[in-house]
Amino acid sequence: MVRGGLFTRYFLEDGIRALPNYGRVGAASVADFAQHVQRHWANLAEMPRAYEAETESEFINPILDLLGWEYLPQQEPGRGRRDIADALLFLDADSKARARPFASADRFRLGAVVVENEARDTLLDRAGSGGEAPASQLLRYLGRAEVQSDGKLRWGLLTNGRFWRLYWAQARARAEGFIEIELPALVGDMPPPVPDGADPDHWLRVFLLLFGRDALVPGGPSGDTFLDDALNEGRRYEQRVTESLSRAVFNRVFPDLVSAIGRAAPSPRPQDPAWRAEIREASLRLLFRLLFLLYAEDRDLLPVRHQGYRDYALTRLREMAAEVVDQNRSLSQRQTNWWSQLNSLFQAIAEGDSGLGLPPYNGGLFDDTKAPLLDRISLPDAELAPLIDLLSREEQAGVRRLINYRDLSVQHLGSIYERLLEQEVVADEAGALSLRPSPFARKSTGSYYTPEELVRLILRRAVGPLLAERRAAFAAKVEALNHDRRPKADRLRDLRPFDPAQAFVGLRVCDPAMGSGHFLVSLVDYLTDEVLTAITGARDLVD
Repeated sequence: MVRGGLFTRYFLEDGIRALPNYGRVGAASVADFAQHVQRHWANLAEMPRAYEAETESEFINPILDLLGWEYLPQQEPGRGRRDIADALLFLDADSKARARPFASADRFRLGAVVVENEARDTLLDRAGSGGEAPASQLLRYLGRAEVQSDGKLRWGLLTNGRFWRLYWAQARARAEGFIEIELPALVGDMPPPVPDGADPDHWLRVFLLLFGRDALVPGGPSGDTFLDDALNEGRRYEQRVTESLSRAVFNRVFPDLVSAIGRAAPSPRPQDPAWRAEIREASLRLLFRLLFLLYAEDRDLLPVRHQGYRDYALTRLREMAAEVVDQNRSLSQRQTNWWSQLNSLFQAIAEGDSGLGLPPYNGGLFDDTKAPLLDRISLPDAELAPLIDLLSREEQAGVRRLINYRDLSVQHLGSIYERLLEQEVVADEAGALSLRPSPFARKSTGSYYTPEELVRLILRRAVGPLLAERRAAFAAKVEALNHDRRPKADRLRDLRPFDPAQAFVGLRVCDPAMGSGHFLVSLVDYLTDEVLTAITGARDLVD
């Protein structure tokens, strides 16, 4: 299984094959690596309960050796964990030798990756008896290492042997800014034998390329690493797909939906502005129901693996639509089977259906009362199928390939939504409907699209001072308690009400003109990163 939001699915499956490094990993190297993984995992799997030290010695460290890394433990013998990471990876023996005399925190300037190892059966996202999930621990260590290395150390590795995660400190949302690969599954030693049914040799190459020491060796005139190139390629794909999807929505899908819904609407009054506004609202709502489903199903936010849901999923209609378009098959202009299936799915999402594994969703998107016209019309199969395909696939070099909405951010879809609000429905003398930009549409809705860079700047300026106040209050309380001679447990108890991370989470932020929620989604990402940083800073102050 492959998880994480650091790289696009497109890049991991296809884009990476176009990079020169991919072809340099020969079949013999892949086979040799697979044999070593099998042997070392078999040793670890024999143990009924493998503790962290055993997992490290029997599997993690041998794999790091195979990947070409030099490493030093960060833990100090006899001093317990002391809230520091397990190890630090170095690009070469010289960097390791120069780092060896320093204390653990002073080694970060020479290191390349900070490492947190866990026992074989430890869940990476669930807090144990220590009260913190390993993923949160690694992010704290990585945040600390990035600061103490002046931004030179930007990568973190979290593994329990079975799952290997690579984190990037500068990801848009750090908690999702990782790539995870289930290594034993690639050699057939863990079910499923191959991630998502893909070629195991390919995924082993991906693992070697992303997790190996060579991934962080600077090269070329720019000094970029392979991981830099991989991130850049993912961004280019993301931008291209977003632009392609935008063109499809604005040039075909939205205009065709407006025309189709206008033809299907009872008592048409194309010269009536109120009627045209109703057509526009129904078209927008239907379009964003489809986009929501595409995004949610590709991200497994809906139970796509539940057999009952699978029979009703939009994914099934996407596959059928692709066949219809590719085979140039005709569909009925009168039958509305696809429309009925869509409406059944909309209703199940709105009201819940235990047989499909669906709880009720209480959002307004699927509320029939918000766009009653959609409940009074039916669109024919011949009109619906090509529109679903336009939303499902992009054309590149004459080939139509599936858009994986997992690779698009909520902000990208939000930008499409907010630009759609600029469009108004107009009618010609014959009553035919079309769209045109309205200078008043966005003004009347209070909706304005703001680029992500500006969103982050505004958040830092608006919310940042509130966070700084809470950090300062905590630091002042720590300073006051430094002169308190009571037992440490009592002093820590007095500190809890000033905990900056809890104070950040307790903030209430209102965006009255939220539009697509672009600001609020970015705010959640921003606060998540700030909470993780605050946890690290608070521990450092208290220690």
